[in-house]
Amino acid sequence: MTFTRSQYRNGEKIVRWWKKQLIDPITYEYLKRPFFKLGDTLYNAYTLRDWLLQSGDLRNPLTQKEISNDDIYYLAKITGTSFNKK
Repeated sequence: MTFTRSQYRNGEKIVRWWKKQLIDPITYEYLKRPFFKLGDTLYNAYTLRDWLLQSGDLRNPLTQKEISNDDIYYLAKITGTSFNKK
């Protein structure tokens, strides 16, 4: 199968987009299971847990919006951690 230059460039764009989607925005490393989704962003659940515990701030690290009680409960459940929300 042969590709034209524009098809090849479009393929490269798709690959770059997918690689961007698989990067944790806190550590800039590839995502590992378990994933955790806040808004439109995927995080490594353990990285997000560590960041929230170390900062003491229970807001989304990218948008600074308050994380809902349901999201905090689910993150605590999948990582085996308890958060004391003030």
